Amino acid sequence: MKNLEDALKLSPSRVEAYEQCPRLYWYRYEPDSPKVTRPPSAALSFGNSLHAAMRSLYQQGGPAHVPSAHLPAMLAAVWRSEGYARPEEEQAAKRRAVAALVNYRERNRSYPTRSLYVESFLEAALDDVPFLVRPDRVDTLSPGLLAVEYKTGRNAKLGIHQMAIAYLVLWKLLRRPSDRPIRFLLVHLDSGQEQEQELAEEKAFEQLAVYSALRRRILQREFLAAPSAGACAFCEAGRVCVYSFKPLSRED
Repeated sequence: MKNLEDALKLSPSRVEAYEQCPRLYWYRYEPDSPKVTRPPSAALSFGNSLHAAMRSLYQQGGPAHVPSAHLPAMLAAVWRSEGYARPEEEQAAKRRAVAALVNYRERNRSYPTRSLYVESFLEAALDDVPFLVRPDRVDTLSPGLLAVEYKTGRNAKLGIHQMAIAYLVLWKLLRRPSDRPIRFLLVHLDSGQEQEQELAEEKAFEQLAVYSALRRRILQREFLAAPSAGACAFCEAGRVCVYSFKPLSRED
């Protein structure tokens, strides 16, 4: 049990999976479950490719140091082709991704890069709950910190767990002195829109009790299914999970 406790670090994706359905968490993360994977999709490949290109952009100094002419090759080096139905669809997605990178670079080339972390795994424990988070970027502000997340989905947003866990980890690792605010920036790479969000420190720390209780349930191996029409329809374990929601047929 001690080794299991040491190994279990809560991340936003783990918390979200368990809240959606404890059985999904079991399928996705527990070593004794049959392994299931998400089927490839064009949307997933597009998002992963753009994220990887943004990581390369900031690893090479940021928009001020990388000419627009270099961006197509940067994208090609990390491009993922899984899930596209036709070559024409993939080529259109590549053009869209290059346009998103060029537009982002143009909007941000005059701003100095002040990144502390670029897609780095960050770990910290609060109230004996170990956390693991991987922000797309963490920048320094005057004063404070800015956690940046890139999204490509049309209705993408920052969830409470993504913000709260990042807040708690950054607070523990970097908040010196205590008056440095931590803010969040959601960047929609497709549209170019940016939304700055704040999470009150009290709200982040209120979540600690939620995470502590959830972690205890995982360690106690509480993986009862919570089937629903909406969740099961898009669950990668739907084909093998005996608890998956099945709509009644007319004969039933």
